[in-house]
Amino acid sequence: MNNTSSSSTTKDGISTKPPIHTAGKVEIHQETSTIMKARLIQHILQTYYLLNFIFLLAYPILRLSGLILKPKNELMILYVSGFMVVLKILKNKNIDQILTGIIFTLKMSTIILLYYSGETQFKLEYTNKMKSNNIDGSSSSSSEETQEPFKFDNENENSKQTLSSTKELGFFGNFLHYGLYYVLVYLFVCMLVYLYKSQPEPKQSNFVHFFNQITFKNSLAFSAQSKELKDKYLLVEFFTTWSPPCTYLASTFADLSYIYQGINFGKIDIGRWKSIAYEYDIADSVSSKQIPSIILFKNGVEVSRMPYRKNEFKMPYDKKTPKDDKLFEPCNLSYDNIRLYFNLDTLLSQVKPSLTNQNQNQNNNNNNNKNGNSNKNTKKNR
Repeated sequence: MNNTSSSSTTKDGISTKPPIHTAGKVEIHQETSTIMKARLIQHILQTYYLLNFIFLLAYPILRLSGLILKPKNELMILYVSGFMVVLKILKNKNIDQILTGIIFTLKMSTIILLYYSGETQFKLEYTNKMKSNNIDGSSSSSSEETQEPFKFDNENENSKQTLSSTKELGFFGNFLHYGLYYVLVYLFVCMLVYLYKSQPEPKQSNFVHFFNQITFKNSLAFSAQSKELKDKYLLVEFFTTWSPPCTYLASTFADLSYIYQGINFGKIDIGRWKSIAYEYDIADSVSSKQIPSIILFKNGVEVSRMPYRKNEFKMPYDKKTPKDDKLFEPCNLSYDNIRLYFNLDTLLSQVKPSLTNQNQNQNNNNNNNKNGNSNKNTKKNR
């Protein structure tokens, strides 16, 4: 049997052809890799992320142009910020979580640098003013003489010279200075950027069905009664709208449904349909380790779930076991972890013959319809 399927395209012109599976193993076609890269680039190049990354260049531009002075401990702050960015990338596997963490870290470091730069400017001007009052006929040095050249290091002669001369300013004098104004202006512009373009929604997919409590139970009942292989498996995400992990998982879940199109994917909001959360023993509290949860159903019956309890790895949830949220293992719901835990490659290879037959039947029906229409047209012409 020829295991080929007809390709289709989305509105964006991206092909939705699923990966090729042979010999019981998944061989992801090069086209699939291109699809994922295109979806990732399209997601990153949204206006929100572009505006934020351009806005993060404000501090380097101001420093290079000489509009602000070099703050104290500049190099140390940059090193710590770089370390935090690398840590965010290594710790998180979700693109939305990584981008959010990087933007937040760099914005915080920019605020700190702007504050200390304003402090340096204020203390430098105060020192020059004190010198001009103590020395007869002397004038304050020009900005070209006092401003240091641009270099990222920790040696700041201006700061060293002004430490002793600014002690008499008191508590408020040392904290209410230009740096505070810099920070307020920066925060105001950040707010304007956010109001203009808020954080975009995670990547979505047309292959994920959103259920309510009625349609969810109907889908499970239909899967149990259907003899078609394509209706055999259903992977459902149980989420809440207020949970950041659920928001970050949305893109990953959409990518999985995009690649494994032979498996049925669905989502249900257990914050709204609490009876479903109660039926499947999913705690929906703020401190719960079970939000979000992903459950694989086979013929309407649970096969396994993530997160899972220590003794239930790749096993159905046992309701006889006492409920204890502490028993659940912490899970990293990344693309690869979900794919490997639920053996999605194997499941897709099982339903692939049914999909191939369905595609062939659709092609035959389309050809028959075309032939019928052509025969009608020829009769009309006669």
